[in-house]
Amino acid sequence: FTSNNWYSVDASMRRAGRFLKVEYNKLTPRDIIEAFEVHFSLFEKRTNRTLFSINNLDFLKDNIRSLPGAGINAIVTLALQNKAEEHLKFLQNKFNSLEDPLLSYLEEEDISLVDEKDLLKAVTTYLLELAPDKGKGIGFA
Repeated sequence: FTSNNWYSVDASMRRAGRFLKVEYNKLTPRDIIEAFEVHFSLFEKRTNRTLFSINNLDFLKDNIRSLPGAGINAIVTLALQNKAEEHLKFLQNKFNSLEDPLLSYLEEEDISLVDEKDLLKAVTTYLLELAPDKGKGIGFA
């Protein structure tokens, strides 16, 4: 049984003698990559559309050594928000120089998906600006 937040676990589960040991371990790079894949799948199922064009997350291995597990959702959300803002700016620029109806730009313009560059930017932003100083996950056996 594992948890990223010891205090969110029901008090009856945290009573003395229920577990042999409590461990405080950071996630491995492989764990983090798998968590990213799970979050990608969850966001895509929630929206019922493809959002990511990332086939291999190995490019992140050198950038995620200190990444806490709780930050993965924040990073994926940040990458999606950045991509949405990029598309809104594109549409605003098209609207400001409007020669044709705005809908024609929406139809002809393929909306790009979140790619490696977008995800790496979100990871960097999170680590430099948003990450809490505590980078430990909690697990118990």
